[in-house]
Amino acid sequence: MPKHDDHIDHRFIIGILQHQDDVLREIYQDFFPRILGYIRKKGGSKEQAYEVLNDAIMTIYHNVKIRSGDFQLTSNFYGYLFGVCKILWLRKLSVKKNKLESIHQQDYERELEDLNNPENILITKELYSQFKLKFSKLSEHCQEILTLRNSERFSYKKIAMLLSINENTAMKRFERCKEKLDDLLRSILV
Repeated sequence: MPKHDDHIDHRFIIGILQHQDDVLREIYQDFFPRILGYIRKKGGSKEQAYEVLNDAIMTIYHNVKIRSGDFQLTSNFYGYLFGVCKILWLRKLSVKKNKLESIHQQDYERELEDLNNPENILITKELYSQFKLKFSKLSEHCQEILTLRNSERFSYKKIAMLLSINENTAMKRFERCKEKLDDLLRSILV
């Protein structure tokens, strides 16, 4: 049984361990649409997204069971679930492309272990917090173009249409903004 903690999402872990239908239903209702969005963005189908979510729930169940009294959820449940889903999806893509080697399997297992490593979680949160701070120092224009290109995965052509500029200008502005962000980030990575 996992250690009790005050994290509000701990109930999801308990629900998975105890096979509570209402908790499992809530996980599918609340989190499946976001998992589906990610899987579709990466070329997958609704059926594959269900499969990944099912596998993720089983992975979480086994991970908690293996750690018996040593498991503690230190981040929000969705972040943990999404991380597991992402790893499982990437693994499926690797298998599909026949590029999965034993070293990839070891990396996969290490990444799953790292999801629960409190030090890694703290480091990741700190880096993300620093990234957000540095990103906020950019002009709104740079924030917009970087978000459109990196987060939304828009093409330069689509960005140019949205910003009413030509494609070449969009590309140059993105590169300039990316360089500015890189300069800001160097201070936290050194």
